[in-house]
Amino acid sequence: MIIARVLGATVLALAIAAVVVFVGNDRETLVPPPDAVVESFVRQLVSGRESRAIPYLAKSISGSVSEEELRRIEQSVEREVGDVSDVRAETDWSRGDRAEATAVWRSGEREARRRFGLRREHGLWRIDRLPAPGPTA
Repeated sequence: MIIARVLGATVLALAIAAVVVFVGNDRETLVPPPDAVVESFVRQLVSGRESRAIPYLAKSISGSVSEEELRRIEQSVEREVGDVSDVRAETDWSRGDRAEATAVWRSGEREARRRFGLRREHGLWRIDRLPAPGPTA
């Protein structure tokens, strides 16, 4: 009996969430926001996994951006701040299918900021503008 009630409550909660997301055209509840996408992308760069960073790029640039170009972005940050100990990102703005987010790399008291452009692609945020390798934000 208790299991049936718990199962029923779970199904009801999922149904309500589905109505809010799909009928209400909610484009944020189940989709990582721009700052989360940029932060995940940058964490891959910091870890030296440029190949794993490429899926965060929009189709419009993913075929033309090399792993070496991504490595240069990270290297420019490391020249600026030293060994990176923390990464975070902040959404600067988001309107419709466009957004900008700033990545913040930290090393002790030093930090570097780079701004990224994003667009929605098949409902997910993807990076479509990379910063130049150097201070930009």
